[in-house]
Amino acid sequence: MTKVLKSDQIAFFPVGNGDTILLSLKDNTNILIDCNIAKNSTDSNVEEKYDVMEYLLEKLPRDNNHRPHLDVFILSHPDIDHCRNISNYFYMGDPDKYGEKDKEKIIIDELWFSPRIFNEHKNDLNDDAKNFRKESERRIKLYKNGEGKNDVEDTGVGNRVRIIGSTDNEKLENLKNITTPAGQYINIFNNKEQKEFKFFVLGPIKAETDDTEEERNKCSIILKAEFNINSNETNNVVILAGDSRIENWKRIMNLNSEENLKFDIFLAPHHCSWYFFSKEDYKNKPVPEPDKDIISFIEYGKDSEDIRVIVASCKEIKRNEDNPPHYRAANFYKKAVGEENFYCLATYPDIDNPIPLVFTFTENGPIKQDIEETKKENATAPLIKVAATPKTYGQR
Repeated sequence: MTKVLKSDQIAFFPVGNGDTILLSLKDNTNILIDCNIAKNSTDSNVEEKYDVMEYLLEKLPRDNNHRPHLDVFILSHPDIDHCRNISNYFYMGDPDKYGEKDKEKIIIDELWFSPRIFNEHKNDLNDDAKNFRKESERRIKLYKNGEGKNDVEDTGVGNRVRIIGSTDNEKLENLKNITTPAGQYINIFNNKEQKEFKFFVLGPIKAETDDTEEERNKCSIILKAEFNINSNETNNVVILAGDSRIENWKRIMNLNSEENLKFDIFLAPHHCSWYFFSKEDYKNKPVPEPDKDIISFIEYGKDSEDIRVIVASCKEIKRNEDNPPHYRAANFYKKAVGEENFYCLATYPDIDNPIPLVFTFTENGPIKQDIEETKKENATAPLIKVAATPKTYGQR
């Protein structure tokens, strides 16, 4: 039987240059953002040092038929390092047809995605992204046909869908009730309303989703997770920036104040890429300087007493010409938050045996889970060392 957490947590998995992030709430709501699961992958360039599927199958609740369920899966964008093996380990199709051959596949109760996936030519998508789009189309058709379990707006467990970002795409007409554009909050996940957690959608903005010339990375879903633990005010903020580039972030900064973009935890965009800091090629001579507005953003709050963390979901960062991850980009992040608060997932706690980086959210801000506690998978919620003063961001 799955043990219910007594607290809200986020786990960042070591999956190389890719993203796999699990938000687990204390009512046992589980939200997975992207998956780069290399287990049994046919890609010889992808190495798996941590078994993400074992973690998920142990963690997730099961129904009366012993089928594992995930409340929400969010695909930030359809590149392979964000959806690798989704169709092998997650169930795609009518949940009523789940059979013995599907055993141990995870049923996704609700799918979230950007409209951009429907702007892509199928030939431009990898097989996992094609299967994801097919499943999205199935769920959208159910919604449009009004085949809900309770009413037209609820297609039921295993059939629910939500679109993140507005669009003029004809395939997505008449879906306003299940569309959340940039600039809005969401606090209902798999038909469960949350009192102490919500997402604020930072991107993609409409111009990005409908411009067919835009790269997928520029159309990535970008979310701000806000927690108000034991409070009416926000006291934990995590920004999940997907594969955004400087162009995306400058637009976001034009729409949001620095105070509203202040974070406790920031996921370094595109696996610690240089192109979050500049449009210029990092190989140019003279060496390009980082954009001043981007530096201002990551350093905002630097002089406060609050600990701020930056997480790089990437392979080992080396002093070479790789991008991503980019060595110089990592140094700018370290300067902004302190070297001890910058985490490369491939080397946490060491490169030979990486484990998930887990934070628990408290009224005093996020607390990193002890390494030994993380290794005792699903044992109990960690003991919290409570800080002296409750933390607050104040009302938006």
